[in-house]
Amino acid sequence: MKSSQKPPSGQIKPKPLTSHSLQRPVQTQPSKEKEQEQEEIDQEEAQARNMISEKIDKALEFRNNQQWESCFENLFIAFKINESYINDAQLSSDILSQIGFAHWNRGDLDSAIEFYENALKLQIKYAKKDHPDIASTYCSLGTVYLDRKNYAKAIQYLEKALKIQEQQLNPNHPDLISTYSNMGSALFGKDEYLKALEYFRKSQKIEEKIYGMEDIYLTGSLKNIAVIYQTMGEYGKALPVLERELKIKQKNLEKNNVEIGYNLVDISVIKEMKEDYQGALIACEEGLQILQQTLSSQDQKLKQCQERCQVLKQMVDSDSQPIQGEDQSTMKSHQSQKSLLSNKK
Repeated sequence: MKSSQKPPSGQIKPKPLTSHSLQRPVQTQPSKEKEQEQEEIDQEEAQARNMISEKIDKALEFRNNQQWESCFENLFIAFKINESYINDAQLSSDILSQIGFAHWNRGDLDSAIEFYENALKLQIKYAKKDHPDIASTYCSLGTVYLDRKNYAKAIQYLEKALKIQEQQLNPNHPDLISTYSNMGSALFGKDEYLKALEYFRKSQKIEEKIYGMEDIYLTGSLKNIAVIYQTMGEYGKALPVLERELKIKQKNLEKNNVEIGYNLVDISVIKEMKEDYQGALIACEEGLQILQQTLSSQDQKLKQCQERCQVLKQMVDSDSQPIQGEDQSTMKSHQSQKSLLSNKK
């Protein structure tokens, strides 16, 4: 970068203009040999880019089919072609990110972090510090650390991502949805419930702006918010959130969809906590009816739901206080706690 500092006055005098200095420089025409050489270089690069594109497409197909070795083989070939014929740093970082993503999908989180960090090193060299590619890699690293339950490290990277995204993107940009949601999950993991709730609310508001108030996309944020309230013991706030989630699912899904069954069991848990045992039993039996149609008879969640309904029926029939111990908590976190830690980028 050229210095913007001006030379001290009197030290450098401009040269007077002459007729020679005003003349246009003579432009030499490139020789035919050089033109032909450049054409060959361009053709070679175009062929290399086509080969890279084909290898990446194959890798994605293998990844979708969980054929990991073939996926990695094609990505590494693409990387080597780029190094040998093009040496495009941005393309190299994109391929490294794809390798990292494949390792993440495979469940090899250490390797995923390694390749994402290598991609980040290249991005820092070719791009400005607020480049979208860098924000994307920060998000990916944050999410992998979230899966490792290293919440402090996840928050560190997600904060870096948000610093870029909130400056560069529209406040209702869809990319912010997953970053806010993952930040909420990381904060939940650290038991910082109010902060987590704030980020889940931010994610929900963007979803409502983009998709509307009754889109199925909203149910993930609503589930997370309900779990926060449940964990804080604010059952009166958790219940209407779960009921809204149920209405959205009933509008958008088949009536016997397993997700509706799970949602009804969640409502049953909250109603029991509010000592509405009759309402808890009704919701549990409705959920059980759906789960019996959609799950195997040996499914553990189905068995837990059956046990829960039996306990609630005994409580209602005997008009007794809630039974303490394992029976009471059988279904409390059948899926809710897991959903907070399963957000992907």
